[in-house]
Amino acid sequence: MEFEKNLKELEKMSEEIASGKLGLKESIESFKKGLKLINACKKELTSAEKSVKKLLSVDEETDEIKTEDFKLTSEDES
Repeated sequence: MEFEKNLKELEKMSEEIASGKLGLKESIESFKKGLKLINACKKELTSAEKSVKKLLSVDEETDEIKTEDFKLTSEDES
């Protein structure tokens, strides 16, 4: 839930900065806070990526699900 909260806050901050209604000082402070939120989101995504498994198949005899760790390849990233 923290990821979604941070993402919404980033969207709101981005809109405020883009609107031009904030002064320079407020824009810079908002930008700094945004960088911290981005880093927090990156950490959560990295952690989630490590725990995600890719479903490969189901063993018909045992009904066991075969999985492997999810890893991005250069093909997946494009």
